[in-house]
Amino acid sequence: MSLAGLTLEKFTETGTRSWTEVPFGQTDKQVSTSPELPWNPTVPVLVPGTAVTIHGSIDRVDLRAGGVAVRVTDYKTGERPPDPGKIVIAGGAELQRALYALACRQLLSETSAIRSRLIYLKDRPEIFPLIDPDQTIQQVSKFDRSTRRTAMTRVA
Repeated sequence: MSLAGLTLEKFTETGTRSWTEVPFGQTDKQVSTSPELPWNPTVPVLVPGTAVTIHGSIDRVDLRAGGVAVRVTDYKTGERPPDPGKIVIAGGAELQRALYALACRQLLSETSAIRSRLIYLKDRPEIFPLIDPDQTIQQVSKFDRSTRRTAMTRVA
């Protein structure tokens, strides 16, 4: 599966750099802040309009020369759900593409083109891009604010 995922497509953009398991939003001071990474992994990543910070590790980051575009990939080894091309956030069950795009939006603020996608590796590898990352980030932010208001109303 690993070989299939890494050889699924060819790169044609000269100067593209790739990283794997790229940390973001880490609070642990033990995390390497190597200049080899595309960003400082200890910089907080905030869900817009909320006080929620996120952290994690992106399976793969491909950054074009000059930072003009970034592509993030989340590899999936499990069963492919029905109609994965129609899934956006699946009620919160599939947030990784949106959160990875959010991390890139904040940590690579000069990069305007962000592509976030899933690649299901089992059986026949297939790519499923997030159609509108910025709209999806706004939707996640709205859901978070709504959930917090509902929780606060129930507590009061």
